[in-house]
Amino acid sequence: MEKDTKLSVTLGLALIFAGVLLYVWDPTWVSRPFGMLLGVISMGIAIILMQFYIVTRRKTQGIWEDEREEWIAGMTGYWFSAIFFPLTGILFFVVHVTEFTPSAQEVLGILFGLMAIIRFSLYAYFKKTM
Repeated sequence: MEKDTKLSVTLGLALIFAGVLLYVWDPTWVSRPFGMLLGVISMGIAIILMQFYIVTRRKTQGIWEDEREEWIAGMTGYWFSAIFFPLTGILFFVVHVTEFTPSAQEVLGILFGLMAIIRFSLYAYFKKTM
């Protein structure tokens, strides 16, 4: 294993351990410990999976850098902005017009979920069409 791989796996495992430890400890300053547990553990798992994806890609295909990746990233960023920001405006409009008063954590959770789904689906679409 390379140095960066070891560091990423160690960081991921440390985040998973920290999430479980904080959930068991149950600090009083955390309003929803289960949500914190899921967030920290998912960060750790995502770091580990991304690192193993990079390692397997290096071994099987190699890392080729060309202008296609930059084009895909640019198009993904452009269309992400074109889709996400109007959806955010619609969400805030609906929240303010109706009597529905969600907490800030719920709104942020919805926005981060939308952000991840839109970004990954656009990247997969442009990668497939390229």
